[in-house]
Amino acid sequence: MSKVINRSTAINFLIAVICLALQFNHFINIGKSSIFPLFPFAFVIVFSMFSSELTAFITGMVMGIFVDSSSSSLFSFNTIAYSLTAFLVSLLVHYLFNNNIRSCTVISFFSTAFLLLVRFIVSYSDLGLNYMLKNFLNSIVPSAVLTVIFAVLLFLAEKKIYKNAG
Repeated sequence: MSKVINRSTAINFLIAVICLALQFNHFINIGKSSIFPLFPFAFVIVFSMFSSELTAFITGMVMGIFVDSSSSSLFSFNTIAYSLTAFLVSLLVHYLFNNNIRSCTVISFFSTAFLLLVRFIVSYSDLGLNYMLKNFLNSIVPSAVLTVIFAVLLFLAEKKIYKNAG
């Protein structure tokens, strides 16, 4: 049993490293710099769907620290946001939603849109409501949709990993 757990842990660690590498090497270029998928956030959401609340919180915190150390956003914002989101997603999936693609889609879309909206409000709160609404429709929603697509692909991979582990 420990070989299976170690194998799934190693595979998840490799997926986390790949997500971080994809996020910060500009592998995907949409053409607009404000539209981008959040690969590490998608991994945190999907991993949280399959793990306990404490493991999800720790994973979110570690991924948030890596994202904070590599990004230009407010330091510790991603650490707090990723860890709280991971904890809440784990709670939602274990006690309210089923663990399926539909819940992965809904949870990842709304949590990504909320994270990007809060990040935008904290960073650019003085630009006005009109600019904020325009940014929400032009960059936050497309970024959330791209993150959902990646999260669904990760969900299918994680489901296979945990099916083989059990």
